[in-house]
Amino acid sequence: MEDTDSIYDAIDKLVEVRSKQVSPASVQRDWNVISAALNTAVKRDRLNIRFQKPQIKKVEKTDSPVFSQTDQREIIGDVVAGKYSTENGVLMLQALQAGMINSGLQRLKSENFRLGDEVPHILVTGEVKTTGSLRTVPITVGVRWLRKAFRELDDGSGWAMGRSFHTVSDSTISKRIVVALEPYRQRDNRRYSAYSFRHALKPMPLLTIQGTVTCTLLVGKIKRPVSQIPMLEMKWHKSRCWVACER
Repeated sequence: MEDTDSIYDAIDKLVEVRSKQVSPASVQRDWNVISAALNTAVKRDRLNIRFQKPQIKKVEKTDSPVFSQTDQREIIGDVVAGKYSTENGVLMLQALQAGMINSGLQRLKSENFRLGDEVPHILVTGEVKTTGSLRTVPITVGVRWLRKAFRELDDGSGWAMGRSFHTVSDSTISKRIVVALEPYRQRDNRRYSAYSFRHALKPMPLLTIQGTVTCTLLVGKIKRPVSQIPMLEMKWHKSRCWVACER
């Protein structure tokens, strides 16, 4: 740890190389990990050293529009009413309630969809972007429609969305969603996309549905008005157990 010049040289080299490969945000995350490791060593050995952050290109803020709660309800209603193609409808519902990206849905096999279980859910397994992406996701919205949709998409290939969806390019799928969302894009003059569903989970934690539901947790059952149940709580109740709700 005494040869700080060598450490700084290595860090600068890493930033230079990584900046050509990934976004500034990814380089910043790399530095956060390295910084934490260095600071741990400094504290452990009680060294009088303070490492300076390297020069990293600033991350340009981009417009990442999300759908309002009203738009979410409208789109969900249109999906189950058949106003979108089956593939687009499945992608919209899965992006909204499971946070799935196009490629994640492409890689899922039919066996990963457990919509007939007491607690309908999806197992996100196999090749994923990060280990944190491996998860079990309860399905709480449009369950009946999704069951029918996956039966329609089943072509015997073993892929949940069918072989054609599995093999098509990610950009093609994205373009299809963009075209489907054109009325919203024109209305608000904003670049809505599939990510507008995924990111909507954070700023729009409540999905208001009238009525009473039975919430099935891994530890038992409770009955509460659905309007009192935050959408995020439906997904991960008290950070411990999955919960699925149906009317």
